[in-house]
Amino acid sequence: MTRISIGISIYNNSSNVKNLINSIRSLTNFPEKYNIVVCDDGSDESVSRSLIAFCDSLAIPYIQNINNKGVPYSWNRLTEYYDTEYMIILNDDTRVIHKNWLAEVVFALDNNPEVGIVDWRENIIDFSGNVLKQTSSYHGKLPKAKLKPSGPFFAFRKNVWKTIKQPDGSTGFWEDLTAYREEMDLAAEFASRGFYTMQLPFYMEHFKSQTFNGNPDSRLRKTYSDFLTEEEFWGEFYTYSQLDIEVKKENSKPKERFKRFFPWKALKKQLPTKLEYSRAMFAKKWKNRNLFNMPGEKFLKSAKSSQKAFLQSIQGIKILYLDSEMNVAEAHF
Repeated sequence: MTRISIGISIYNNSSNVKNLINSIRSLTNFPEKYNIVVCDDGSDESVSRSLIAFCDSLAIPYIQNINNKGVPYSWNRLTEYYDTEYMIILNDDTRVIHKNWLAEVVFALDNNPEVGIVDWRENIIDFSGNVLKQTSSYHGKLPKAKLKPSGPFFAFRKNVWKTIKQPDGSTGFWEDLTAYREEMDLAAEFASRGFYTMQLPFYMEHFKSQTFNGNPDSRLRKTYSDFLTEEEFWGEFYTYSQLDIEVKKENSKPKERFKRFFPWKALKKQLPTKLEYSRAMFAKKWKNRNLFNMPGEKFLKSAKSSQKAFLQSIQGIKILYLDSEMNVAEAHF
């Protein structure tokens, strides 16, 4: 068993993944063996051919989905591939810029048994290479507890992932979601087992929206799940539009905003987006279960205040981490 493996999910962008892998190979300062595996989620033949040759030249395994199966399906195939203690998932539009990133995540998981998921701060880069947003001024120089990891890059304990059984029969990530809410669902499953998410005070780069720009068709949910039928969806989606945990203003009225941006009658005649449908699926799964240390329906109804209450419930936990000089340091959630 290796200590840590890196899985990269890709779709129709050969330059991104080549840049990412080159950044890993050139910038990673880690004394132990680590693995890299790539999963191609149904890219065009010309893209796949180029990437297969590139990965073969570096002896990197290349998993190829015949059709586009969705993000959680690919993440499960990546996680299954190696017998490994810890797994890192990277989008193809990310890049390593900090040489000790791998050592720091392994140390964090080794030395904090209550931490199940780890991610990094994010530099969001536009198409011209300009930094659009940094998280440093908000998060400071210390690790922090989070509700869920950042979708573009995170690490987790594989032994906990193995215990997660999803409504569609999949293990680990909920494959039926196909896109959106997969990292939130993973964090909720980990939290229900007593594990939390920690953000390290170091950067990864993320090139804004490039993963989904390579797959515009991914925005539509073309089939309904047995878990949430078409008839259930509309009622469930309408309910969840009022329970949206991403509402930015507590005093806003989700029901009114929903009607303004998504006219009810018009929407019923077309396919939902994957984001809309995944929100409804997530709500149906969790609203009658314990979600982040409180009843699911209560959590979903109160947006920011529920997230704040969860983070307050784990305040005071001591954590160890490696600082920028690779010295062992101590902080508290």
